[in-house]
Amino acid sequence: MSMPVQELERDALNDAKITANSLGCDTDVTITTLMYCLRSKSVNDYLSAIKEFGYIVYFSPIVDGDFVEINPKHIARMSERQSLEEVEFFRSIDILSGFNAYEGVLFLPFVIPPDKLEALKPTRENMTLNYIPSMLNYLYKMDFKTEVTNLVAAQYTNWKDPSDSNSIRLQITKLLGDVSYGTPAIEMARLHKKSNVSRNFMYHFTPTPSRRWIPTPSWIPGATHSDELLFMFGGIGYIGVGEQNAWEIDLVNKMVTYWTNFIKSGDPNIPVSITPRWLEYNLKSGDYLELEKFMSNSSAGRLFYAEEANFWLDVFPALIEAVHKDGSDCDDPVYTSAAAEDPVYWMKSLIMAMLLLQLIRP
Repeated sequence: MSMPVQELERDALNDAKITANSLGCDTDVTITTLMYCLRSKSVNDYLSAIKEFGYIVYFSPIVDGDFVEINPKHIARMSERQSLEEVEFFRSIDILSGFNAYEGVLFLPFVIPPDKLEALKPTRENMTLNYIPSMLNYLYKMDFKTEVTNLVAAQYTNWKDPSDSNSIRLQITKLLGDVSYGTPAIEMARLHKKSNVSRNFMYHFTPTPSRRWIPTPSWIPGATHSDELLFMFGGIGYIGVGEQNAWEIDLVNKMVTYWTNFIKSGDPNIPVSITPRWLEYNLKSGDYLELEKFMSNSSAGRLFYAEEANFWLDVFPALIEAVHKDGSDCDDPVYTSAAAEDPVYWMKSLIMAMLLLQLIRP
């Protein structure tokens, strides 16, 4: 399952023509002439054009039959019926993968006006009638029946305090992250672990850093999209400044050690000794490591994202099948491709795994 919002089978030529038109290029010409014009433009020309057409054009991979031959959302089912070179290669390498606590912050501005985010105080009625339907439409490019949106709203309600606006806005953010990052990461891990020839080490990065990568509402109590990068690449000086942020230096040192160990050996625990021990992910126990503010042996967890994966990979597809019996709007079932026995993976994770393989090879 690829990230739902990535349209890997879209018309890339149309994207190119929109871009070309914004740059003043004639689009009623041959591809060669069009490309010649596009290549003649400067970086500043492109930056100005992007500001004009916003998100009409997607600058992301497509299934081109060459570099990306198969849509990731179909590849797991295909691999059940035939041996695929892409899947066998993927299963042959050691990988280190994971995601952050509030990845969904990245997508909040697409479903809620950015100038409304900081003061957002939704009611449960807002969540059920407005936010959930609009988020599912954004993620899957289709409208769902009330039975579906009500179930999703129930799943993402904090029943200890269902009317609390802070809890509601955090759950809205969690939903976006679960569908776009969390669940695809688990699917990818399951596909990888159908073979025992290699290893996968999974992480969940959770702390609130002193410096953010993307605009983030002050009410988000943990790591958002890309917040782990300064820690992963040793960004001391950008983070870890001041006594109150000294914990960041400790976490940087741990993460850099884990990552460099993995690059050297395929195992984040060696050759340099480090605690806590990072256990390998497997299908039965779902081991992972919580990368948190103050790490200890209790940072090692089990059954990583088990509840969320069960909902999005088992419950949600079954509900869609039951409610949309006529198959309307369900010709391309992004959400039905996976169960624990039929996982799929996210293309970005595969590309990262390939890059790591190049680093590890002598």
